[in-house]
Amino acid sequence: MKLMDVFVNSILRPKELVNVTIQTKDRFKRYLFFLSLLVTVMVFVIPVACRIISFGGFNKLFTETMPEISMNDGKLEADKRFEMNLGYADILIDTNLSEYKFEDFTTEGYFIAIGSDTTKFVRVGDKKDADSYSVIYAYSNAELFPNGFNNQFLVKCIPLIYIAFVFAFFLLAAITGLRYWFFAVVYAFLSRSLTAIIKVQITFKDAIHLCFYAQTIAILLTNMNTAVGYMVYPTFASIIGVIITVVVIHKAVRPHMPSLDELMNNMKGNDFFK
Repeated sequence: MKLMDVFVNSILRPKELVNVTIQTKDRFKRYLFFLSLLVTVMVFVIPVACRIISFGGFNKLFTETMPEISMNDGKLEADKRFEMNLGYADILIDTNLSEYKFEDFTTEGYFIAIGSDTTKFVRVGDKKDADSYSVIYAYSNAELFPNGFNNQFLVKCIPLIYIAFVFAFFLLAAITGLRYWFFAVVYAFLSRSLTAIIKVQITFKDAIHLCFYAQTIAILLTNMNTAVGYMVYPTFASIIGVIITVVVIHKAVRPHMPSLDELMNNMKGNDFFK
């Protein structure tokens, strides 16, 4: 069975998932790798590529869109104020300020705020509530930018930026795969009372694979929601994802459930973690 067959069955034919699990024992790692890459493309590659295209590439961004910047004697100088949305955060540059403070923000969100002396990564939860303001990190510009730093320095760094994106892509894919594998373990443990009594004998490891396949619909929907900018509130989307996964697991095992008589006859010899 090919990876695309597993993918299609996971979405359209949940009743076949037990058979799919048995037939693809040696291909689970490939499917995990495939789905991790697919999700990372959805939530990272496409939004980043769209953002890069929107400002005409890094060369145009650094030489035309951004203000003229320079680093002299430990202070950053820019010839105008600059704002750019990155999707998850906004970049703000205003070197008329030595550093950004709560009152300098006009909206809520996450910001990379660059003043003449300090660069901060901050969160503003509520513009009317100063207690919602938190500084995630703050660094002196003298620590971040070398003396002589300017727009042409950024242009020379473009290859390094793309290398960083490639590294970030594979790191995010690895984290994504581990996260959903861990969720599959949790689902497998919680549903073992079902998978341990079905007519088809499957090990706990097989149950993990089954539960990973069962997450496919939820994984796609929740990450599509992320990719389009949270049309549905993230927590609510996650709850919907859990419900969908549980329903798929039940649909997968239902055709293989024994009758009551068969269940009573087999109960004694059943090993929960066989």
